[in-house]
Amino acid sequence: MYQRIYAGLKENGIFINLDIVLGSNEELQTINMQNWINFMKQNVPEREIVEKWIPSYYADDRPTTLRSHIKFLEEAGFKEVDVIYKAFNYSVFCGRKRV
Repeated sequence: MYQRIYAGLKENGIFINLDIVLGSNEELQTINMQNWINFMKQNVPEREIVEKWIPSYYADDRPTTLRSHIKFLEEAGFKEVDVIYKAFNYSVFCGRKRV
């Protein structure tokens, strides 16, 4: 996917992505998920969290680690790859097309 995005950018174009990410180990993943669930509980009924959001997190998004995303961007040719923001299991990261 990142190779197609890279190919579609003009020189010096920047790709910015917000995506769900896994923690870099099981312990961090557990902490991230619990924090995300606690955040959702402030506005979403617990039944909806259990029946909708948790299953779709794994089924629809098929998340991977932030480190993997960075590696994939670099392998696609992106330069200046960086993480702009990360909270719990969400991250904003970017890369620039330099030819």
